[in-house]
Amino acid sequence: MPVEAPRSEPDPAAVASASPAPPILVIEDNSQWSEIMIRVLTSRHGFGTVHTATSLAEAKRLIDTESFGLVLLDLNLPDSRGLATLELVKAAVPQAAILVMTGEADQDL
Repeated sequence: MPVEAPRSEPDPAAVASASPAPPILVIEDNSQWSEIMIRVLTSRHGFGTVHTATSLAEAKRLIDTESFGLVLLDLNLPDSRGLATLELVKAAVPQAAILVMTGEADQDL
């Protein structure tokens, strides 16, 4: 009679590494910062697909075609400023985690 090996739960780290990470969207109008973020995310942290947008309008076009898991967001873009930018992005990609980046010195922001 065959003996079954004891079943164990899969290693969460192995499962996570076997599943492709959802694409990341970087919304940043400064091309130098975008390039740095892409380099860090892809080469140092192993994320696969990183899309970039330099305006809110461009980001919306990308959001219409892709499901993002993470958005890195500059609050001050050529076509949107401040917390309104965050609110618009949250409404467009409710499933994504949003990391806000800004060089704005306003403490109330």
